[in-house]
Amino acid sequence: MDPIAFDASCLVNERSTGVERSFLITLEAFTKLPDMPPCVVYRPAQSRTELPPGVEIREIPRLPLSLWRSTLLPRALHEENAAALLSPTTALPRLAPCPRIATVHELPGGYAGAREHAFEELRHERAIDGLPQRADRVLVPSEHTRRDLLRRSPVLAPRTRVQPQPLHPYFLEPYPAVPFSARRGLLFVGQSRRRKNLPRILHAWEQLPEALRLEHPLFWVGGAIDAGGQKGLASGIELLPELDQTEIVHRMSLVRGLLLPSLSEGFGIPALEALAVGTPVLGSKGSVTEELCGELSTLVDPYDVHAILIAMEELLRSPAAWERSSASGPELAAKYTPALSAEHWRSVLEELGVMG
Repeated sequence: MDPIAFDASCLVNERSTGVERSFLITLEAFTKLPDMPPCVVYRPAQSRTELPPGVEIREIPRLPLSLWRSTLLPRALHEENAAALLSPTTALPRLAPCPRIATVHELPGGYAGAREHAFEELRHERAIDGLPQRADRVLVPSEHTRRDLLRRSPVLAPRTRVQPQPLHPYFLEPYPAVPFSARRGLLFVGQSRRRKNLPRILHAWEQLPEALRLEHPLFWVGGAIDAGGQKGLASGIELLPELDQTEIVHRMSLVRGLLLPSLSEGFGIPALEALAVGTPVLGSKGSVTEELCGELSTLVDPYDVHAILIAMEELLRSPAAWERSSASGPELAAKYTPALSAEHWRSVLEELGVMG
């Protein structure tokens, strides 16, 4: 069988994001499916990210990524006689000798005020607008993202498929239930990007009774790096460095809620990670968190600081949300396996006639 090619140029970044982690987890599961063709991963030379066993690696000389993708990658695909190219991002070569599959995790903007990094978002928008000419199929992580994409580019409707992102296997292992009385504080994970809505979260936090804040800290994972020299944070905020997956699982299992009232989310993996260990989620109305978690999440208007404040206090004082999450959360989260995501890849490749 001719090989399936993967564009792994997103792995050149020093700090991996959920996009890269999801790609690697799914790729490993894909290689383990029965009757698979060779999987060939193309990446710029000197990339250091460890790839799963079972893939063949092709390193192409390093160039600016747009030039790398438009010149060297198509040539390599032709020489390899690749059956299809799958990209874990929106970026695709303008021309290729095989069907091309792009992945759109989220669209720029989202809620008003979520935009940031204008150049990066402009580049992302241009890649999305080029998909009608370049993509034979487009993968999106949720119906929420699918609706956003088709509002922007209705012509992609017949080519767009929903492929849920997988949880890391650590979150799929049975984890000891931690009772409400033994849990402490709330958790925020990530950098202070505008779409994460951190200023409103912190403003709401500052209005909680001081005694409650001191008893139940707000643990900000990534804050020890991102906050840097910031001064004036309210009492009760504990800044933590970035944590590996095992540490994240442990930390999530010990808090009374995960704070995710974002202005924009593509899939909301952190929400499912929290539910996997029975931890309630505070999310945004009308977001992918509502789509995924439904009544297992506490939903607020992300612009309403008072609503965020009330929801925080309820999570800290009342076990009601914890009771729902601990009873049904792990079962819901267990559906989002790497194997499920890999089967979606296979299904799309079969549609294109390059497998099966």
